[in-house]
Amino acid sequence: MLEVELWVQRFGDELKLLNYAERSVASYTLEVRRFLRFLEKQGLSQISGMTRQHLYAYRNYLSSALHRGRKLKAGS
Repeated sequence: MLEVELWVQRFGDELKLLNYAERSVASYTLEVRRFLRFLEKQGLSQISGMTRQHLYAYRNYLSSALHRGRKLKAGS
């Protein structure tokens, strides 16, 4: 199990230490949570086990699920 909420909390805390705006912290932690949940569904149990294939799979997920199959642009 990835302990998603623990990693999200740590990430948010780091952003706050770096003086990120509250809205940015909320937005970034939401996206990290979404990514970590995806990894969990892929059967990943530790962050250290993440591979390039997981990143490709997530990119494809974003393209198909969130952008209706359209290619992602650099700013996406």
